[in-house]
Amino acid sequence: MFNYSTQAIINTIRELFPFSEEFLICENYNEPLTGRKFRFSNVDLAYLFFELENRLGITFKNTTINEYGFSTIDKISKVIEQIEEEIS
Repeated sequence: MFNYSTQAIINTIRELFPFSEEFLICENYNEPLTGRKFRFSNVDLAYLFFELENRLGITFKNTTINEYGFSTIDKISKVIEQIEEEIS
């Protein structure tokens, strides 16, 4: 099974965006969210960003965006794990 942060991302994407389940498989977690498979717009990515902050009670740092840490499901999951470690 997935870790908590990956599951939170997948659940949020399922609720906010009309994706077929075939896209939300482990093999696609390293695919860019703005790429061919997911085709997120800038607005979609911003919506996901703020929705995850709200749902998880966290704040993403500017460096997350500057270092492309918010570009794939796997990268977002790692960033969330780092934030949660810092909070603990």
